[in-house]
Amino acid sequence: MNILKRAVLCYKNLNIFKKIMGIFVCLFVIPMCILTLSFYMGINKDVELEMRNYYELITNQHVSGINSKIDTFNRMAISIITDKNVQESLSRDYKSIYIDIDNTKAISAIMAVYFSLSNSVELNRVEIFPIKEDFPSDGQYLIHISELEEEILDLYRPFNKAEDLAVRWLSQESSDSKLYILKPIMDMYNSSRHLELLGFLKVELDKLRFFEMNHSNNMADYGMFIINELQEPVYQYFSNEHIEKRYGGIYDHSAFLNQQKKDNFISVQKDLKIKGWKLIYVFPKNIIDYKVRDTVVMLVTLTMAIIAILSIVTVIFSKRFSNRFSQLLKKMKSVKEGNLDIEMDIKGNDEVAVAERNFYEMIVKLKKLILENYVQKIAKNEAEFRALQMQINPHFLYNALETINAIASVYDCEEIGMISQKMGQIMRYSLKLGSNEFVTIEDELEHVHNYITIQNYRFDNKIGFECEIEKGMENCYILKFIFQPIVENAVLHGLEGANREFAVKITVGMCDEDILVVIKDNGIGIKPERIDYINRILMGFEADIIENRQSIGISNVNSRIKLSYGDKYGLRLKSEYGVGTRAEIRIPLKDEFESREVNIDGAAGCG
Repeated sequence: MNILKRAVLCYKNLNIFKKIMGIFVCLFVIPMCILTLSFYMGINKDVELEMRNYYELITNQHVSGINSKIDTFNRMAISIITDKNVQESLSRDYKSIYIDIDNTKAISAIMAVYFSLSNSVELNRVEIFPIKEDFPSDGQYLIHISELEEEILDLYRPFNKAEDLAVRWLSQESSDSKLYILKPIMDMYNSSRHLELLGFLKVELDKLRFFEMNHSNNMADYGMFIINELQEPVYQYFSNEHIEKRYGGIYDHSAFLNQQKKDNFISVQKDLKIKGWKLIYVFPKNIIDYKVRDTVVMLVTLTMAIIAILSIVTVIFSKRFSNRFSQLLKKMKSVKEGNLDIEMDIKGNDEVAVAERNFYEMIVKLKKLILENYVQKIAKNEAEFRALQMQINPHFLYNALETINAIASVYDCEEIGMISQKMGQIMRYSLKLGSNEFVTIEDELEHVHNYITIQNYRFDNKIGFECEIEKGMENCYILKFIFQPIVENAVLHGLEGANREFAVKITVGMCDEDILVVIKDNGIGIKPERIDYINRILMGFEADIIENRQSIGISNVNSRIKLSYGDKYGLRLKSEYGVGTRAEIRIPLKDEFESREVNIDGAAGCG
């Protein structure tokens, strides 16, 4: 289990190229080699079976030929020893030389007839050895018993055994070129129960011709053995010197089988019609290799070619695939080090291309965000600079207004005192800018009320003002100076050409968990093309090139809201020419703690 875990861990630590090559070797190369080996073993087994069947057929044909010869010569031997004339001649008592000569001539004539009728190239001699020592010999067919080998006579002593009737086949040794058929001649016509031995029949055959086979078959390498009942070789033949060198000197059958197994030879054995004799063929298994060699060479070549081609393709693909990842990692490292100016040549739509494309899009967005943040900081600085430009030494003006209010009280000028008082409150409200950028909605509305009061002294109370705020929202914190510029713009533009009492209404409420402030007037309104142009500027679709003072105030309010709260929030205008204008301000609602923080991400909240 630990070895498996180590292998899995080792695989995980490999790079992509090595992983792909490892998978290729495990899932293709090794199975391909196993299949090739299995196919080779299957072919080898089929060819071996085919060769075995072929050698079985050859062996059966050879055995059939030998058995036919055995039957032929057995019949000839039986015919000779059972011939009535031969039996009478061998059993007769010889009292005169003339009778002896006549019997000898009769038997020789009979033997000559059988010899000629056999018409066999294997037959060398046919001899009869009469048991009677005084039986005359002709030197050709009738031979004196004393010339018969003593070891042959020992095979038949005592002469009354039942197996004496059987035909015996003998061969002195495998190197001897002669094969013998022996048969005792018994008195078949004797009326007594005891069979009398009359002599022996000996047939001499040419061993090489007797056991030879038709060598026109396609067996190139083989060996052939004839062994007797004692497991001794009677005859052996080898197709070449290699096989003769291996098996020629082995006469013990068990040793032969051991040598055959050791040398990877295959044998086929068949019984002959001579009791205990066997015909054995041996052939080397490398013949099978010769048969399948061309197929195996072709198979191995084809397999190696396929593996080589696929290996090259896999290596090329893996290198290109891993190189793409390596290049992507290098670019990521470059971005990590702060270099955003990278070039990417993206081709295709595979997973790597998708990853590269997403990474490139992320870099583009990152660069855009950095640029926007930089631009926003510049815009905020410019807005604050413009706001400061409008404050002409606020401390000095505040002190001057307090002096005017005091003089007006001395001379009983109520209107001048009221104006200076409201101006002082406006200036005091402005002085809070340095300490905190966020104020409550209640403070912002009071600032607007002070502004309307002063303007009514200017326009003879022609401006009506109304506030409507949702309960509990008075202490919500918002960005300072976002109501007054819009009200100021409404007063300056709405009163122009107005033929009715001018009124401004501010409504503060909640909308989708955000604060929604609506500043509505019933002034002359704004023409459609103009209102569309202003809204496009406020949404950032047009360059901010508004040059009149009042419109600059609206644009500054919108920019400050977006800088503080994000692009989701800001100012939108709706207007119907001749009816009036509606300004909507949307800002988020957050807790009081965040609202009191003075930073670019400040937010409004309820206290």
